[in-house]
Amino acid sequence: MVLKKEMSELLVAKDAVSQEELGDAVWTKDIEDAFEEALVIYPPGRRKIIVNGSTYGRNELIARYIQMRTGKSRSRKQVSSHIQVLARKKQRELQMAQTSLAAQTGLNGLSAPEIVSQSVVRDRLATLPAVAPAPAASQINVTPLQLAMDQFSTYLEYPEGGVHTFLAQHGGALFIDAQLEAIEIPRIHDKFPGLQEAYQSGPKHAFFLIKFWVDLNFDIISSSNRGFVAMDTVFESHIAVPIEVRSSVNCFGKQIAQKIDILQPVQERDRYLYTQARAPLCNLIVGFIHKLRDLNSPEMINRVLENFSASMVVRNQYTQEVLFYTTILFEVVQPGCVPRCNVYKLTDNSPESR
Repeated sequence: MVLKKEMSELLVAKDAVSQEELGDAVWTKDIEDAFEEALVIYPPGRRKIIVNGSTYGRNELIARYIQMRTGKSRSRKQVSSHIQVLARKKQRELQMAQTSLAAQTGLNGLSAPEIVSQSVVRDRLATLPAVAPAPAASQINVTPLQLAMDQFSTYLEYPEGGVHTFLAQHGGALFIDAQLEAIEIPRIHDKFPGLQEAYQSGPKHAFFLIKFWVDLNFDIISSSNRGFVAMDTVFESHIAVPIEVRSSVNCFGKQIAQKIDILQPVQERDRYLYTQARAPLCNLIVGFIHKLRDLNSPEMINRVLENFSASMVVRNQYTQEVLFYTTILFEVVQPGCVPRCNVYKLTDNSPESR
């Protein structure tokens, strides 16, 4: 009787292992790759994310990402089960790899999604003795912000050589400064069509305002050859997915020009860079710049610029989730001054956006 009971328990355990292996086997390499990418994009947590007006939990977002990335569907329950399987495997691997008792018990208290998340495990193990420190991370890797603008400039290349810089911004760290001054959206939303709705969909920590002081004191050149006016843009991130960059120019709160670019990630040490170099500005904007220059009065130029704005929205190309959203306002610098900028975080003054 005892033997029969032990055999029964053994068969049940064997069947459970087989089911686990069977369930794991359907995760082919392309699905697994998409799954791993999604784990980084959507870190563990209880918050819901709104995408295109619908609310999703983490496992639903991962399943949605896999579908978009591979064309193969996985349910929320399959994602949850796979996370549990990987968590058990990772626990066994880490316990075998670590020799100290502290390292072996370092995952105690972590949930399965946290164990599967490399960043959470790294942070936990980094606090334990006899464990090598984690490699240095991108500056934005320690914040909820997944992507930030690292460089942005607009300039004129003269036909005979030489460059005049209209405006410039350098450093993704500007967007993670805890002391950033906040600007309430109601103060500026009339200048940016769709801003209020986009902000409510979130994520709210990804919304900014950049105020540029522009240098329009460039040399007047012939109308037949006005030189080459272009912009350089670099984004930095700790995730590697293609991004959609939607740049818009507005006048009196109405969009008058827009362009959409798809940028691919290029790894640079511990971060990924998305670079667009020497992108030409459209003729409408180039003509506008020259007309502003012809006004020859900073006060008059600023009165015109009060009615103009721009925005740049960066989305994950696969999921259309907003990664970075910046609004842009302009003012001209006084003669003899260099271009500069200030970065502000946008808020609706609600507790969750502070």
